Amino acid sequence: MKKAFFIITGLLLFFLIDTSAQALRIKIQKTSGIATTKTLKFREGNDLKIDSVYIDSDTLKGTYIYRGSFVRATGDSLTLKLKEFTDAASYTDGRRYTSVLPAKDFMATKNPGSDEVKVAIRNIQSIFTTQKSKVWGAAGLPVLLVSLGAFLVSPAICYNYNDGSFNSDLYQTLALSTTAGFATAIIIGVSTPREKFDLRKDWRIKEIRVR
Repeated sequence: MKKAFFIITGLLLFFLIDTSAQALRIKIQKTSGIATTKTLKFREGNDLKIDSVYIDSDTLKGTYIYRGSFVRATGDSLTLKLKEFTDAASYTDGRRYTSVLPAKDFMATKNPGSDEVKVAIRNIQSIFTTQKSKVWGAAGLPVLLVSLGAFLVSPAICYNYNDGSFNSDLYQTLALSTTAGFATAIIIGVSTPREKFDLRKDWRIKEIRVR
């Protein structure tokens, strides 16, 4: 019982932190169609793929592609724990060049001994990110909280304080119900769709906030 309590409490804390603890917020506005706004929220550990343009001329477009997890940010840059680096160049005459390097090989030439790379926000062309499902806030978190509450109080509900007996059948029923609730909440919590935001074509940055 104690082991299960600590496991479930840990899961609750994980999802609560995932919902609330944000290190960087970038408010963006759509530049075509309906003028909608959206806030991108990043916390430590979020997986990201960032396309950063380092040259864009009449004959050549060069892009650095960083794949990694978010670490920290300032008002003008963000830092990733790098997993993979790609240098992609395309020429107007049709020639293309792509070089893919594991993080350790790329960092050996840039910052030996480190796996963190800093990217200037002004150079970002597009961001691929996973944003927490809207269903999580409306249903996933409430289901998790209710399930946890039921799990914690179920032993007291099943215990008969008059004769000291314990209703094991009722406890099994409550345990099955809370397990189903936990499973539903976790499925909702991890079902995070991957989205791409083109900051040079479809969206523009309106505001940057660092926690």
